[in-house]
Amino acid sequence: MHNETHRLPAEQQVYAPVNRLYRYPDIVGPDTAGNLRAPNNDTLYYSGWFDISAEPLSRFTPGQRPEKPPEKTADAIDPLSSLAFFEVLNESLKSLPARSSEAALMSQFDLIGVGRHSEFKIEGLSPGARRGLERALADGEAIVQAATQRTIPNYNGWMISKQIGRYGFSYMHRAAVARGGYGNLPEESLYPAMVFDADGELLDGGRRYQLHFAAGELPPVNGFWSLAAYRLNDLQLEDNAIQRYSIGDRTRALSYNADGSLTLTLQHAGRRTIEPIGCRFPRVRLCSSCDCMNPPPPHWEMITYCPNWKSSVTKGKSEQL
Repeated sequence: MHNETHRLPAEQQVYAPVNRLYRYPDIVGPDTAGNLRAPNNDTLYYSGWFDISAEPLSRFTPGQRPEKPPEKTADAIDPLSSLAFFEVLNESLKSLPARSSEAALMSQFDLIGVGRHSEFKIEGLSPGARRGLERALADGEAIVQAATQRTIPNYNGWMISKQIGRYGFSYMHRAAVARGGYGNLPEESLYPAMVFDADGELLDGGRRYQLHFAAGELPPVNGFWSLAAYRLNDLQLEDNAIQRYSIGDRTRALSYNADGSLTLTLQHAGRRTIEPIGCRFPRVRLCSSCDCMNPPPPHWEMITYCPNWKSSVTKGKSEQL
């Protein structure tokens, strides 16, 4: 939040004071993703941080603009890399509404000086407490990273969670999702992801893959669907000569087979021919993700979506088509 609500270096991609909406000027690509994780290359982004603790947000009709607040400049921070994390945690716990069911948990936070009834000060820490909290930072980051690789329900080779946006008391799930990027509720969009091929091997940018959809079995959506490939180590798009970072139902020159099926080719090497249409892979371990906007019920409710989506992935040698 700090890095998006304060003016940082000139190359900053996102800036909007609290209670202001920011609109990305362009479709996101490798050079404009900023600190977005697993960025969407299909839609314009709007983002903002809003404080509704004191009063509701004001409403403005088209043509009316509120007065622009003065910019707040600051240095960028990375609280996960230092004990400043506990300062942020302490302030957040004091400002967010408390849930009665979390009283015991909050008491444990107070025992280490970061709870809502505490005043956390880095300079007041004893050497032992400092070492303990530094160890907690390292362990916590490793635990959350491991949680991003947890077993997710698999449907026809695609991993999909129906709990995004409704975390309840599943703190680990919330942290894992936030680490990889934010997501909409499942009735708004689904994010099937694939990291293994049909043989159970990690997707590798050194190989060529073909993703085949049988006739009439494309993702059933009221909005759109698109497929993107991300580097597995940081979930970022990879720059490429043809500047194609996703492919889907709105891709120009999308060509279907004679029987109505669709075959997509994904590889690192360039193509000698136009067909089948393809997407360029980086030469790294990959995560292939499909954004499916506005899936109709019952697909998001019953998660019959992916079983009905009978896609298959086959791999070949790293070569030009």
